Amino acid sequence: MSSQEIETTITQFLESVRSVAEQLQVFRLDVENREEQIKRIVQDLQTLLTQIEWENAENDSQFQEMLAETIRLYRGKVDEWLKLVLQHIEGKEFMNQFEKSILLVVFGNVNTGKSSLGNFIAGVPESLRSVYPEVPPFYVYEFSQAADTAHQPKLLAEGKFQEGAVETTSSIQYFTLQNGVTWVDTPGIHSINSFNEDLAKKYVDFSDLVLFLVPSSSPGKADEIDELERLIKKQKPLLVTITKSDRTYEDELDGEIITVLEPKSPADRQAQETYIADVLKQKGIDRFIKDTRFVSISPNIAKKALAEADHDLFWQSGIPAFYEQIGSVLTRDAVELKTNRPRQQINSTIDELRHGFALNQQSVSGIGEMMEAFRAILQSIADTRQRMAQLTEPIIKDVRNKSSLMMDIELRKLAFQFDEGKAIGSSEISNLVASVVVSALQDELPRKVGKVLEQFQLDQMQQLHVKLDVKLEAQYENIAYQDYLVKEGYRDPQGVIEHIGSWFGKKYKTTRIKTEEKQMTVKVGNNVQEIVAVVNQRLDEIIRERVEQTMQELNQKYLSQSETMVKHLLDKLASVDQQLTTLAF
Repeated sequence: MSSQEIETTITQFLESVRSVAEQLQVFRLDVENREEQIKRIVQDLQTLLTQIEWENAENDSQFQEMLAETIRLYRGKVDEWLKLVLQHIEGKEFMNQFEKSILLVVFGNVNTGKSSLGNFIAGVPESLRSVYPEVPPFYVYEFSQAADTAHQPKLLAEGKFQEGAVETTSSIQYFTLQNGVTWVDTPGIHSINSFNEDLAKKYVDFSDLVLFLVPSSSPGKADEIDELERLIKKQKPLLVTITKSDRTYEDELDGEIITVLEPKSPADRQAQETYIADVLKQKGIDRFIKDTRFVSISPNIAKKALAEADHDLFWQSGIPAFYEQIGSVLTRDAVELKTNRPRQQINSTIDELRHGFALNQQSVSGIGEMMEAFRAILQSIADTRQRMAQLTEPIIKDVRNKSSLMMDIELRKLAFQFDEGKAIGSSEISNLVASVVVSALQDELPRKVGKVLEQFQLDQMQQLHVKLDVKLEAQYENIAYQDYLVKEGYRDPQGVIEHIGSWFGKKYKTTRIKTEEKQMTVKVGNNVQEIVAVVNQRLDEIIRERVEQTMQELNQKYLSQSETMVKHLLDKLASVDQQLTTLAF
């Protein structure tokens, strides 16, 4: 392995880290986008319900009141939704700090070489600068014994983990390499305390790989095995690595005594690795180890190999084999597993918004229940509309009967006025018919419609426009009779005596009666009966037109406005439901 080959090995490891980082970055942006869209959808729905008001109080109906009450109820529900979403985003985080990179948590006893290995992986040694584009920042959590809590992590001024010194008892340190792997250096086994335990547990809970380091000087001590058993219960992928697998001896060079660093012999390493395997097998925990190749490594040997461009020595450092083991978690499957919880969190939130959830031991309705409530109002409106439609014919019949009776009386009153000499034309008769029909409607509508529509109030009905081409007229009859004409004149004498008398100048008169057939026109009454017949013939048409018009107006006033609003809300809720469904993974 040449110097170039050494760099290629390291570069391949870094490339795998960068690949993971890119995949997680794409996923993180996707999660953030979905998170923002969920917030916007809920806020838009909240705005919609807030803006709906009933301004015209005189048009209130039981449906508008029902709708308004339902809207008031769900305004509060949507407020609770928004709180839930904000809790998830701000409190729980859809994708928290532990999920933005592959999390590798390092455990081990004090002075097992955790810091030295971490610095090498981060690229701190000068000999790695040609391969590493930059050294990542290092952070440390500071714990306050008084507050029993950790503050926000702060930047390590040294820019690396301290090596060769006993760790501070509450120190939890980390760096993130290429935004793909976060390397967490936990306190030594005996340094876990009440102040750092919770944070250490969180890191383990979210970890993708737990790396347990044992020193080659005394691997597999009892306290290490106990700690391994505890970590195994976390059911996390676990690797055991033997560190400090090197030795020093003194030699003479050019007359000077020098300290020589070299890898432990393959036989010594094999013996230690076999020993670790046997101990874990005896304890029954070997089957829980991700890779039972217990690699022996020496970061110091690796640094020496880099400085001397000694490819064989770099291989003997165990670092290439260690890269291979670490690389086993830097896979697409690992990224998929890493993103499972955020996916589930998004999907769970969407499911809660759609189907409801419990908040502070109270049930909060979801969109589905909201839609059912509005559908129930819509069905009630439809049922009422059907009942209203069924009222049309009975109302027409009853108004017809009442109008017919009243019409006969009122028309005869007009006829009496006509007989008294008052002119009664078509306008007077048309107005009378309109007035009678409107009066009958105002009697019948509240009685019948009020049984279907609660809080029904009939407004003053507009005058009905009726046009009848009839008028009251006198009726006459032609009566035939004989006319006698009496005519007197002189006649010739008849008989001897009359003739003798005529000689003396006497004249004789005669009376003639002439009979002549004649006719005369006599007023016998008026045409009120004919008008009654004409009106009765038109009455059904007049009443039907007004009843259907009035029922349509009532539908519009008491049903259609509420129905339109409910349908609008249902469309919006269906759209919200669809949008949320689309946002689920």
